[in-house]
Amino acid sequence: MVFQTHQNYLSATVEAEFENNGRVDMIGGANTSTSYSVPGHIIITLPALPPVLRGRARVVEQLKIVMEGKSEFWDDQGRYTPMRLYTTTLVLASKEKPLIVPSHDLSDPNSSSIRLAVAFDLRLPGWLPPSHDSDLTTVAYGARVDTCSRWKETSNLESGSALSLAEMLDSEYSTTGSTSNGSPKSRRKSSFDSIFSNQSLNLELLHRSSSKYTPFTIHRHCFPTSITGQPARIVDRQYLLFADADSKSPVECVLLIPEWVDINGEERSLKVKLKVRHRPGVAAAQRPEASRRISAPVGPSPTPTTGLSEGPNSTTPGRAGPLESVPMERQTKVITDEIFVNMLELGMEIDEVERFSSTPFASFASAFPIPDNQPSRHSAENQLLSPRSAYVDGGLFGRNDSSFKGIRTRGCLLTDTGEQRTFQFADGGLGLGDRWRTINVLLPMPEELADNNNTRPQVEIDGPFLKIKHLLKVRMVCQSIGSSESTAVTFSTPIRFGTSVRTMPTTGPKMAPLPAYIQLFHENGDPRPGEPVPAYSAPVALSTASPPRPQTASTNVSPPLSPVPTYESLFPESYTTPSSSRSPSPSTSSTISNDYPSEQSSPANTPPSSPPMEDESMDIDSVTSDSGGEQGSQDSIRPASMSMESLRKIVRTPRRSRGIA
Repeated sequence: MVFQTHQNYLSATVEAEFENNGRVDMIGGANTSTSYSVPGHIIITLPALPPVLRGRARVVEQLKIVMEGKSEFWDDQGRYTPMRLYTTTLVLASKEKPLIVPSHDLSDPNSSSIRLAVAFDLRLPGWLPPSHDSDLTTVAYGARVDTCSRWKETSNLESGSALSLAEMLDSEYSTTGSTSNGSPKSRRKSSFDSIFSNQSLNLELLHRSSSKYTPFTIHRHCFPTSITGQPARIVDRQYLLFADADSKSPVECVLLIPEWVDINGEERSLKVKLKVRHRPGVAAAQRPEASRRISAPVGPSPTPTTGLSEGPNSTTPGRAGPLESVPMERQTKVITDEIFVNMLELGMEIDEVERFSSTPFASFASAFPIPDNQPSRHSAENQLLSPRSAYVDGGLFGRNDSSFKGIRTRGCLLTDTGEQRTFQFADGGLGLGDRWRTINVLLPMPEELADNNNTRPQVEIDGPFLKIKHLLKVRMVCQSIGSSESTAVTFSTPIRFGTSVRTMPTTGPKMAPLPAYIQLFHENGDPRPGEPVPAYSAPVALSTASPPRPQTASTNVSPPLSPVPTYESLFPESYTTPSSSRSPSPSTSSTISNDYPSEQSSPANTPPSSPPMEDESMDIDSVTSDSGGEQGSQDSIRPASMSMESLRKIVRTPRRSRGIA
């Protein structure tokens, strides 16, 4: 490497890199008791020192990252209002704890620069509004890195040549010869030396560097998705919509809608329940009795039945006593509702309402901790960290400091022709009476790329200068029975739109795990020597198949296909047999071939089994096994209490097969 006198060895290029592409996902509504992590790295690039300066050391005695969130309002009338939402500073290096910079890249000694990566982790409060950008307002977040580097005062020089060169370049005078008495002769540096000497080698020199403004985004989601791939349970809310007292609406409406609707999800089903509105002055008793009918009882009845108008203590001819003493008979009740109104049309409309304000909303400023050092277009103090906005100087009409509030409404989820979705009923309309009728309506959710008319709703926002809300309107065209006039009725209720964070794992093959940190480094951070780590190969899918089951021995007992009999079915208490048919086996043992026939006695030659004796006990201390081979009678487990004499008696006992009752 050639030594360059014009090279500034303290100049550093600084930049901030956020993980996850600078995207922060927040869950739920604004909450002051939660915080989120924003990790990343600060990349510092400095020139590598030449070999003659390898003995000198550089330090970064100031390294900090400043994060800021802002919101701005502007319009074409010259209004402009900035607002600082949040700011924080994270110090990573100071004079007490400086960051020592190596003289060159250890992995590449011939490199002309050296890159350092310093990790950081910012903390953001959970009440910050999401990033948003519209034609009047914006909400943005970003960070900037500030550094200050200098030469280390005490340094161990590698060679005297490096020391003499540094002293020659740093000192104000240079030695060019000697006087008559032998002392060095000094002269002041000429203008040529001042121009071509390296001023960055001065020990007292400080060099400050700053990175450019690096933005990142915040996205707020309404509810998470489980890792199983199934969406989380969405709570439905029920809204009862009724008209005013002086309204001429003939119907009442109940809407069952989800608490949140994912704009990136599938179509949602909304339930609409309708019935005739209760009209004062018209009692239920004055309604025609034909609207309530009861069918005759099912099947013949020996006693006469009564109608619903009879009380519990009423009596019938030919029978005494109250009505409740009569056995109940099954009755099929068919209740029909009288139709008063026919619904001809049903429409679903969604309005997106945007509320703007040139001054921060009082509800937002009072709910969250806003910093006191707010910027202003009329002062240079407390300016924002981001670049200066073009709206600070005003628009074509100059500056306008008057306040402004406005509302803008647009329709969402329209048809391809740009109209609201309407459903028409045939055969004279849908009849409505005193009972609730339920109608399921699908709410479509077009994809972002397929939405040519730009009718997708925005997510709900509650910011300092902008609030976005949505209203679901149910529009009905009704016609009363016996009237030719139709009435249009519209009910409205709030509906919330948002997004759902995706936490589902990838469906690809599982990757081979990387080595743990403790396998590569010691607890103090030093790398582990003498333990070579195998080279990382391509990802290999881990086998998820279950290991093969071991082959069972041929002597295992195959379970019977029939159910296990009970003890009483095998040994009834009332049945006895002569005592001469008993085998002299002890009570703690059992014959081997009592339950399963052996291969030596085939079913054709086996005599019929005799019924068990009354005093014959069931042995449970032995375990038999039927292998179907020649050693089927030798695979039983002999109990510990069996003696050799008992075993000889068992061998002399003739084999017999016992059937199962």
